[in-house]
Amino acid sequence: MRKDFFMKPAQNDRELLRSKILTYPRWYHSFQLDERTKITGWAEREGAYPPSAFAEGCFRYYHLPEKCHGRSVLDIGGWDGVISFEMERRGCSQVILVNPKTLGDMDFPLAGPGTRAEVEQRYVASGFPLDDIHSGGAKLLIQWFDSKVEIQDSSIYDLPWKLKQQFDIVLCLGLLYHLRDPVRGLAVASKLTGELLILETMCFPETDPLAQADRSYCEFLGGHTGHNWWLFNYHALEHMLQACGFERIERKEVWNSRCVYHAFK
Repeated sequence: MRKDFFMKPAQNDRELLRSKILTYPRWYHSFQLDERTKITGWAEREGAYPPSAFAEGCFRYYHLPEKCHGRSVLDIGGWDGVISFEMERRGCSQVILVNPKTLGDMDFPLAGPGTRAEVEQRYVASGFPLDDIHSGGAKLLIQWFDSKVEIQDSSIYDLPWKLKQQFDIVLCLGLLYHLRDPVRGLAVASKLTGELLILETMCFPETDPLAQADRSYCEFLGGHTGHNWWLFNYHALEHMLQACGFERIERKEVWNSRCVYHAFK
């Protein structure tokens, strides 16, 4: 009997998993699956973030801590989990990825374009899953990378009742402007942050005179396009972070109509 006989089922399972990843209908993040295959997600394909926001740019855009040995991380709204896997690679001992399980966990307008019913129709037409809407891909990648990242199904608003601990680092990347109640969302993130919140969000374009204003300005978008509810200027974001209990706030990056903040307890 050949030496590799008992390896075949595992190899077959690996190929089956690879096939599931390659045919998964909706990747948001980009990642290197193996030496021969890169998956290019929507965010990179559409140029929604700068090149430094992706693995090839070492995620410099977010200014993630380099040394994370033994630290705990909560990644709220992390989609496919690529940043969660990166934090695990940097030495974090506990990483929990939070995503909505169904469309019912998200904020949609009650009328007009972008209602839940309309979005559900688009999901069905596009072949997107209606269960594990953002975590389906992450579950496949956890198996592929043999990762210890955990998944928590939840909206941000319900996290205080589901998680009974604080985390050294909380990531809230590309989520705030999707929330109908962003201050409530930030308050939840603050409650769960032990040391550092990394916040990435859409904001007023850096060329807009209101972006740099010394007063707080927010534009209400209504959630009608791309589930986008708000735009903020820098003063508003900093004031909101202060009101939610963060003592030191650093603006780390500005790129077009996006920005990154580090907020410390």
